[in-house]
Formats: sequence, structure tokens, C-alpha cells
Amino acid sequence: MTSQLGDANRTAGEVAERLGDWLTGNGVQSDSGAFCAWRDEDGLLAFEYPEITGYALTWLAGRPSLTAAGQEAGRRAARWLVERLAAGNRAAHDGWDEGAVYTFDLGMIAAGMISYGRRFDEAQTVERGELLAGELAKLALTNPFMPAVAPDGPPTGRPSSWSTAGRPHLAKCVQALMLIEEWDAAAHLIADACTFQDPSGYFLTQPDEQIVMLHPHFYTVEALWMWGTARGDDDALERAHRATEWAWRHQLPAGGLPRMVALDEDTVAPEQFDLTSQGVRAGLLTGAGLDRLEKAVSRLCTSALPLPDGAALPYQPQAESLHQNSWVSLFGAQALELAAQPGEVSLAWHELV
Repeated sequence: MTSQLGDANRTAGEVAERLGDWLTGNGVQSDSGAFCAWRDEDGLLAFEYPEITGYALTWLAGRPSLTAAGQEAGRRAARWLVERLAAGNRAAHDGWDEGAVYTFDLGMIAAGMISYGRRFDEAQTVERGELLAGELAKLALTNPFMPAVAPDGPPTGRPSSWSTAGRPHLAKCVQALMLIEEWDAAAHLIADACTFQDPSGYFLTQPDEQIVMLHPHFYTVEALWMWGTARGDDDALERAHRATEWAWRHQLPAGGLPRMVALDEDTVAPEQFDLTSQGVRAGLLTGAGLDRLEKAVSRLCTSALPLPDGAALPYQPQAESLHQNSWVSLFGAQALELAAQPGEVSLAWHELV
């Protein structure tokens, strides 16, 4: 798809580079090598986050080239995940939710380990990632639908929501499944996700609730785009386009996207930059909402927090404390890199963070 973002392209590229400097410059990695959820205004790191460490490996694996700092960041992150999995620890993160294991997180970890390990010839990282992806394939094929919480781990103590009981967002695990060529398992996830799409375009992300959380909505879009791109599935690509168009109808006046959309009432939810970044990326990849993207790209660029070692994006710009968020910065860096591409936008399906 063609970017068509005019003067915003150059600024987007500059901000993307600064975000990348921060992500690869030890700005959000712990001493162990894990990528943490965020760094607060006082410089303190939040918890070590396995899912986000997986995303970071996918992003690093997709870089055309890496600085010495980037190579070291990836090596440390991969080693941390290998050691964690070898010890049998698959919890979402330590000291939280009774140690529950989320299948979505495992998919993101597996995809990152496989892509990074193959790119940089790290056999142990590839082996652990492929084993994890194989477990997910078996889970997908031996159940009517993929469970959000792994049945062989502790039950979640959290209320029913998209992350604990939702289904369409789990389709993003197809990235890991396709990397090990488990096509039947991947097709099973895609088919299940499609049953949750309304004719107007949205995915019903919440069990028994008339709201659409845009974070898992875009995860589903990303899954359909990856599958459609890899398999030449025009129906999947059309569904991703329609879902992205629907989301951009809810753009906020400032240019970003809201946390959620209530289907049965007029509720204005907080602006959230992981969603805006996902929306920009999905729009550029599917060709949807292109007339709205320039304002969103500008919003991300002007909201990036300048730091001595680069820049970072906050989670919600209206929050009293603007911490430097790791996954928002990863999504934002990739979205702005795509926005900065002249002409046709290009990204391999296995490089999508």
C-alpha cells in the first residue's frame, strides 16, 4: 500500500529512529536482559515482561541492520527467555495473577525467539521458540478453540475480559504457528476469529459485553493481515481492511484512537498510543483509513518524550505520570518506520511486532 503521508514522512522517520535508539540503548532493559514494561519519570523500571521481550526480539530480527548496542540488546533478551523457559517458568510475569499462563503471550514469545534465533543463528533460541510454538499448535488442534489461559497452568484470578476469556485476539499466534509451518493449526485460529466479526467490521472482543477494546481488535486485524499475506487469502485481507476502516471512524479530535468503543452508548474513552500505533500500522498495511493517518502520525511524533538516549512514547497522553512505555514504543517505532517509507509500504508478515 502507498503511504500518502506527505510532509509527515520525514518527521516520522526521525522519531522512529529516536525510539529505536532508546529501545536498543538499554533504556528499558533490566540487568537480566528482559525488556521491562516501562520506565517511570524517576527512572525506575517496572516488572520484567516476557511477552514484550518476545515483541522486542521480533522487532530486532526485522531490522535491516543492527548497531553493536542492538545486537547486545537482542542477545541478552534471548538469553533471558531461554533460561526462563528452561526453568519451566511460563507465567505472564513474576508475582502476578497467581502465575497464570496466557497463550497469547506464549505466541508472541515463540515468534520473537524463532525469528531472532534464525536471523542471528542462535540455535538454542530457535529450539526453545519452536518447542513453544509446537505446544500452541497442539493446543489449537486438540480443542474446539484456543483457550486464553493455558489449561495446564494455574487458573487466572482476574475477572472475565478479553485477555482472560476472549478469543479473536488469539489469532495473532498464527505468526508463531506459520513460522514452524503448522498451517492447519493456524487456519483453525483464523477461522475461529472470523466468527467474531460483525458485518460492520468490528470484532467482539469482550465476552458478553457490548464494547470493543481496540487493543485486541487490532491484534485480530494483524493476524488476518499476516495470514492473508502469507497465504494469499483475499477474504482475510478484506476482513482486516474492513476492521481497520471501522476503527478509524472512532478517531479522536487530537488524532489518536480511544482505548475502547462502546457499541450501545456514546462514551469517550481515554486516548491510548499503543492503539494509535497499531491503527497507523494496520492502515498502512491494509490501505484502510489513509485519509485519517497523517493526523495520527503527527500526534505520535509530537507526543514522543525526548530523552538523553533517544525518545519513548507514553501509554495514555492524558495521564498525570507519563512513563516511558516499552510496547507502545515498539509499536510506535514500527508504525512510524512504515509511515516514513516513500511509495509502497512494505513489511514481511514475520516482521510484524
